[in-house]
Amino acid sequence: MPIGYWDSSANDGNGCYIDYSTYGCTNLDYTGSGDHNGLTYYNGDPANGYYSGISNSYALFPAFFVNGVATSLDSCGTGYWSGSYYVDGSANESAWSSCANMWVYQGSTVFGVDSSGNGWASTTMQYFIGGAPTSLDSMGSGFWNNHAYYSGSQQPNGWNGYYWYINDQQTNLDSLGNGTWNGVTYAAGVAQIVGTRFVGAASGDWNDVSNWRDAASNAATLLPDGNSTITVVAPISQDTSYAASAPNMIVEGSGTYVSISLTILTGGKALFRNGAYLGFGASISGDVEFADTAYMESGASVTGNATFRGRSVNKANISGTVTGAHGGGINGSNILGFA
Repeated sequence: MPIGYWDSSANDGNGCYIDYSTYGCTNLDYTGSGDHNGLTYYNGDPANGYYSGISNSYALFPAFFVNGVATSLDSCGTGYWSGSYYVDGSANESAWSSCANMWVYQGSTVFGVDSSGNGWASTTMQYFIGGAPTSLDSMGSGFWNNHAYYSGSQQPNGWNGYYWYINDQQTNLDSLGNGTWNGVTYAAGVAQIVGTRFVGAASGDWNDVSNWRDAASNAATLLPDGNSTITVVAPISQDTSYAASAPNMIVEGSGTYVSISLTILTGGKALFRNGAYLGFGASISGDVEFADTAYMESGASVTGNATFRGRSVNKANISGTVTGAHGGGINGSNILGFA
């Protein structure tokens, strides 16, 4: 907003430009241009931009002005002045200049950097990311600012031309992401952590890998491979793979149950204990032992040998040899067979 106005009747009829703040005459001409209170004005406002000359001003021209002060900046308002770097008349160390149509860094244009501040600057021999020079190579690959990069983009996981990274951590895996790192085997960059403990973190599905952990409680990346004993501490209510199997299985804890079709491999056993149970509709092909207060619900079945120990209870059907002890058997009695 202009600082004042021209009053042709002021100054004994000679006219002058009036300053709103004092309502007194100034040295500005009728357009509001010239010098006033140590600043140069143009059309009533402090001069901003490049001027080849301004009437009624003692400033040296041509010059680029910032808030009424003549500077040493170039005609685009770019350079270093008064302790700051400028781009297009604004204090900025690194920015795109619409005047020069180029990126400017510390007062100088840099060739090869796009309007987002990314690219290889041939003038400084540096790769820029977001307007900042980096230690990346000319293709924008390497490690910088705690992140792995490939072709100018962050790549926290994968091969960047030098190393395979996992979550921005450099590994000793090969260019295909294979090998062993931190004691874990990787294939194509994926940790080969086989699930052996069902914790039901996401659902009751055997076929959901997010439900599984390994023996050290690491999140599994692979479903059980059929080679290790399985421990179940959360209900298994479904198996969308329809192919669950294990050499041995331990199901434990009150409220923990298995209600899917499951194969126990020859020579192995499924052990239910501490209140765990084989749920309605479940079917186990193989040998099963029920201990402590474990039990079978009505509607569950076992194709194989079943053993009941302690206060375990059989409320379902078994096709095979049934062994009871200490109250085991049909409905907790000592009578063995089918219920």
